[in-house]
Amino acid sequence: MDTNKINLDVGLLRLNLGSGRTTYPGFINLDFANLPETELRWNLEKLPLPFKDNSVSEIICEHALEHLSNFTELLEDLYRITAPRGRWYFVVPYYKYEGTFRDPTHKCFFSENTFDYFTEGNTFDYYSSVRLKVLKKKLRNSSKTNIRTSIKKLRKYVPFKSFLNNFLWNLYSEVYFELEVVKEDTAKNDKTAEEKITTEKEITKDRDKVINEWRGIKKMKARNEKAGRR
Repeated sequence: MDTNKINLDVGLLRLNLGSGRTTYPGFINLDFANLPETELRWNLEKLPLPFKDNSVSEIICEHALEHLSNFTELLEDLYRITAPRGRWYFVVPYYKYEGTFRDPTHKCFFSENTFDYFTEGNTFDYYSSVRLKVLKKKLRNSSKTNIRTSIKKLRKYVPFKSFLNNFLWNLYSEVYFELEVVKEDTAKNDKTAEEKITTEKEITKDRDKVINEWRGIKKMKARNEKAGRR
């Protein structure tokens, strides 16, 4: 796979880790599988990742973290490469779903409170130097396999899921997390990641405006020259 088409050193990147066949506009699709959609072939258990410190603004990772044996180490490297106030969007299987344990390749398990361990002030915040702000956590139902089970058919008819989830299993299959990276920006006179993103958008908009105006002037000159020769 030719990775030269990706400039890893310019601007703030957006990554789609363990992308498989799912792609998002503006995101670099990274996966170990050699698929047509894969833009950067990389094993997430091989650290460090090939990105510079504070070079990434957003990371999507859907149904990949549970397959890794180096979850904490990977999280610390994602923290390294993500700029302050960068966002992570993770989807993982819910620990109270039978499919989570059915898959023999699953090595890590998640509840809706797993990432609280990486927030400042948590009883066990000494587990890791990673600091996050949990912006959103949502229990959802989705299926990544075509394996048919009675649970998939029946759970949509169960009322009061959020309440019954305290006592029963198999009401939800996955958890969606939206996380914000918390760390100091040590670069002098540097802007926050959010400001950088805004600035880049404005620069792109202004650049495109100038280019379009230049094209219009060029076309007008060409028409005038053509008219003058007649």
